[in-house]
Amino acid sequence: MSKKILSRLDEEVIVPTPKKGICFKLEVDLINTIDEIWRRRGFSSRSDFIREAIIWYIGFIQSSEGEELAEGIKKLGGERGETLIENFDEDD
Repeated sequence: MSKKILSRLDEEVIVPTPKKGICFKLEVDLINTIDEIWRRRGFSSRSDFIREAIIWYIGFIQSSEGEELAEGIKKLGGERGETLIENFDEDD
């Protein structure tokens, strides 16, 4: 979810969207499963995996309210949403 802007030199510069940290607890078995999956799927960190899983899930919820799943994910996740869709399609 980054914004693209043009610099003074007419070059495209990507400005990241600000992030805010949160803290929550999960069961140890769930964390172990998450760790297996994010490493196997090539995510750079557990946090990136959880962030993208949340984006995917919100898109899923919105799709059940009338939006298509892929469109909901792309809307929320921007470029990351498109990557999520690609990764999801690879499982089929």
